[in-house]
Amino acid sequence: MRHAIRVFYLGNNYHGFQLQNDLDTIEKRIRDALHAAGYLEKDEPFLYASRTDKGVDALQQVIAFDTEERLILPKINMKLPDDIIMWASTPVATDFSPRFHAMSRSYEYICRHDGEDVDDMKAASRLFVGTHDFRNFCKYVEGTMTNRTITYINVELKDDFLTFRLKAPSFLYQMVRRIVNCLLLVGKEQLHFEDILSLLTGELVKEKRIGPAPLKDRGTLILSEIEYPFKFVVDSYCLEKLSRFLNKQFNYHFFNQKKFSEYHYRSRSFSS
Repeated sequence: MRHAIRVFYLGNNYHGFQLQNDLDTIEKRIRDALHAAGYLEKDEPFLYASRTDKGVDALQQVIAFDTEERLILPKINMKLPDDIIMWASTPVATDFSPRFHAMSRSYEYICRHDGEDVDDMKAASRLFVGTHDFRNFCKYVEGTMTNRTITYINVELKDDFLTFRLKAPSFLYQMVRRIVNCLLLVGKEQLHFEDILSLLTGELVKEKRIGPAPLKDRGTLILSEIEYPFKFVVDSYCLEKLSRFLNKQFNYHFFNQKKFSEYHYRSRSFSS
């Protein structure tokens, strides 16, 4: 039987999600935990929805694997570090792919407000909605298909922090952070609407390409949700473990307090 599982993690302590030789990654930790809990053979791979970079957090990453054993999430969590927590699951079809069967992905980027004009950023964000060629808003590789469809963007200012929310069926590498950085430059009047339109024409403009918005102490990127045409069943014990972890981390320092409070607020409203 194949199972799909929602996974929370913080990315700061790992070299991204995907396996890398001799580096500590989230995929390696999950693979080791599944083996230790008796669900996978040693070094047996599993499926996952998205490859997040170093420093990127996830609230609802999704993995899947086959097992005939009864699935017990707390049993797996016992084998994981505290900053990786499985909290919901569901049986799925044997051909289910977390990556290819996802209907949409949502990301949030949070940073401190530094005087940017929020109304200008909101207006500029609307230019990205719809289907466009985003080759100037990704780490472009020759031959890559760069057309993507953004279905939703929102810019919000609250408690001196900016939150950028983006939703699409899929994103290109660094696409979210480059769009966010573009909007931040608009908010600082260092970029204008016509500049964005010229970058969305599909012509590669190397001298005008926008770099990705920073991570670490200057900003945080969260894989906040991946949608499927079915619901997950929340494990109440695991959700409580997640809440306890976030409470423990809440006062780590002022910036982290913001992103953890976002997680904590939303973790109490999960139902699927």
